Amino acid sequence: MKSLHALALCAPFLTGAAGAQTIGIVTTPAGSFSNSAGQAIAKVLVEKANLRAIVQAQASTGFDEVESGSADFNVSNSFDATFYSTGTGEYEGRGKQPAMRYVGSLIPYRVAMHVRADPGSIRSLISKASAFRANSMRKRRLRGSSRRTSPTWGSATVTW
Repeated sequence: MKSLHALALCAPFLTGAAGAQTIGIVTTPAGSFSNSAGQAIAKVLVEKANLRAIVQAQASTGFDEVESGSADFNVSNSFDATFYSTGTGEYEGRGKQPAMRYVGSLIPYRVAMHVRADPGSIRSLISKASAFRANSMRKRRLRGSSRRTSPTWGSATVTW
């Protein structure tokens, strides 16, 4: 809710002299979280700042529309936005996109690690956790702590 209030406070700076300017907000398809968030932001802009705001649902992330200037805002996750603006990840080879700017954060984005449920992949993770544990224990000993902890993945604790 604070982000919506902050956006409403920034709204006067988003418009030029013309009060009839339309602010385009690009989101992923209708029914997605970013589309719902975009609809809520547009509602605040219309009701509280007396601006025109149009939500444009796209099949893609909508970064190209913002970069080209055909839309003003994009509602997306921080990982995609970072990859797009730096030209890394799935946007490798497209180069940096220097016109992209971060406006605000709506919700924290937590990432989970998932693996197949076959014994081979679980054994592999346990061996990697053991290596991680050994390395972190060395670091703790260097700092003077000897407390042992166990990494938790999902609802199961990985043991070694």
